Amino acid sequence: YILPSKLKLWASCDWKVQDCVKMMEKFMPLMGIQQEKFSTIHNFTFTHVANGLPAGDSVVKSKYVCSPTGAAGLGMATDHGTNKHGWGPSDFAHSHNKNRAASLYAFRNYMLTNIGVSTAPLKIVGGKLRIVFSVNSSNNGARMMGNFDRRTKLLRERLGKKYDLIIIKKEMKYLSLIEQAELISTAAIFVTVCGGGAVSATFLPKGAALFIFFQPEEGDRRTPARLDWDYFNHLGYIRTHWLPRPKQTKVMPGSKLGPSEVDYEGFVRLIDQELDIISHH
Repeated sequence: YILPSKLKLWASCDWKVQDCVKMMEKFMPLMGIQQEKFSTIHNFTFTHVANGLPAGDSVVKSKYVCSPTGAAGLGMATDHGTNKHGWGPSDFAHSHNKNRAASLYAFRNYMLTNIGVSTAPLKIVGGKLRIVFSVNSSNNGARMMGNFDRRTKLLRERLGKKYDLIIIKKEMKYLSLIEQAELISTAAIFVTVCGGGAVSATFLPKGAALFIFFQPEEGDRRTPARLDWDYFNHLGYIRTHWLPRPKQTKVMPGSKLGPSEVDYEGFVRLIDQELDIISHH
């Protein structure tokens, strides 16, 4: 049975049935579930019977259901609820995840604990600061960034003597879930492109910074598309920055080609500011 479009949860098994197994293999360990012991039920109704009375005469004494074999996710903390990702101006009219920073942080720690990864806040070991770049985090032409060579070169040239930097470039899809979590949970700064691939930023340690590139003309009627802004902006344990990424191809007619020197300069200065904050924390 396939749910009608209006009832489907975006980017879930409802939408991507063929990718469901792959998605669940990644997510279940985060929820502390062993795949070989996992099963699903499609139809479920819970009838509470109190004092041996028929269901119609029973009095429900508690709103909680206890089960030693049940599993539940943090449904309230979906990236944008019933809103859209951030495709158009109306998507920013109201927030879904406001006042949920503490819950989001607790959920992050819960997931890391389930896979045996430390939940510790950011620690600068030996003065070294790790900056992780997520390469090819999206296969969407408008968001595909195959390398960050110019930016990493500038960081080494401009900031390499000021800070003890470890700059890492990784294609996350080739790392296991635990490898991704271990890498991101020890990063001072994580640089990625908006979209599903950016969700690894959830594992960032408290006190870290997130840099998300977005396409300024990818949205509705060629407006900026800051995808999943509602989620990332409410991860209260990190500082989130959105950076416009001018087109480097001609996929979208009329787009200017590539970032200017001002874009590169702004990137380096913002990284410098974040490193300074982290170094003096």
